[in-house]
Amino acid sequence: MKKFMLIFVLLLLSLTGCWDRAELEEVGFVIGIAFDPNPDNPKTFDTTFHIAVPSAFSGGGPEGDSGEGSPFFNITSTGVTNFNMIRDISKRRSRSLNFEHLKVIVINEELARQAFITGVLDLYTRDHEMRRKTHVLVSKGEAKEVYMDKLPLEDMPAISIEMINENYTKALEMIETRDIGTISEKMTANQSYLISGVNKEHREDMNISGAALMKGEDNKMITWLNEEDIKGYNWVMGEAKNGIVEATVDDKESFIFEILSHATNVNYERQNDQNIFNVLIKTEGTFSESWIPGLEINNLETIKKMEQILSKKIENQATSLIKKMQEEWYCDIFYFGPLIKRKEYQYWKQIKEDWEGEAGIFKEANVQVNVEVKISHYMTQEKTS
Repeated sequence: MKKFMLIFVLLLLSLTGCWDRAELEEVGFVIGIAFDPNPDNPKTFDTTFHIAVPSAFSGGGPEGDSGEGSPFFNITSTGVTNFNMIRDISKRRSRSLNFEHLKVIVINEELARQAFITGVLDLYTRDHEMRRKTHVLVSKGEAKEVYMDKLPLEDMPAISIEMINENYTKALEMIETRDIGTISEKMTANQSYLISGVNKEHREDMNISGAALMKGEDNKMITWLNEEDIKGYNWVMGEAKNGIVEATVDDKESFIFEILSHATNVNYERQNDQNIFNVLIKTEGTFSESWIPGLEINNLETIKKMEQILSKKIENQATSLIKKMQEEWYCDIFYFGPLIKRKEYQYWKQIKEDWEGEAGIFKEANVQVNVEVKISHYMTQEKTS
């Protein structure tokens, strides 16, 4: 009897979960999505679905929209709602769309400036099929262009974008990946935030750097931050991981500092009705490359001079962006506000609605930046004491 019951239970387990399973041959796996304005009707937008063709990876793929044997194809629908356009594809292609493997969402700059992101992410945070870790980027130019050409090394453009995004630790010009979950949290808190920028200038090439500045009040993009801005941002936010700093001696010869470790500590205090933030940036790394003739890098005085040059450069990058945020865009992308909330909650309740904006309190804050740089290695067996 026990043996019979065991067999019966195993049979039940083998059947569990199979009733609603979709066969691979009947599903179109969406790997990327692009949103662009519709040139013919400003009340609608175009959605391009970047879909994997699994059979193509084995060399027997069918001819798709991107050519014979392509590992992907793209299809565009036009409308005013996401869900309706998803269902529209069912009338045009044999396979229903599946979003469980969605990697990347790219939003056209023109749409990002219209608070489009609020509506478009509603479905992608609400639906159980969507991945909250999906990367989100803003494009300079047509968003669908980033999915048109296969890049070297990877079979699908969306996979290339995802992997390039993950290289942010090696490039000071890139911010840490923003995904649906992170952006949703910033939107809920009405905090200003950044989204990575992507630029497709040439076929078989792509550049992910800089960022779109999104205003927390209405989730509209208000400007682009360039690569120098992003360097300053990463220093202030403690996100300068393993990038490099190129500096010069007397504005002439160059040398390279490679970051090994980095930490930023921000302290807040309120004195004489003034909000004061002390930003201490500490970084340690390697003197990796020199174009300075006759440089004696094993000399401690030389090392000290290089550290001072680096400290000044990093300080300038950080303070330049802080000044730009306070005097031009009035957005607290450094999250100084939440620091006030933690330390002076009653005061924060009084000012939180007036923190950002042209007439806001953030622009009057006193932000002081100090930088400490240590060159601990210089690419030889020696190490400074």
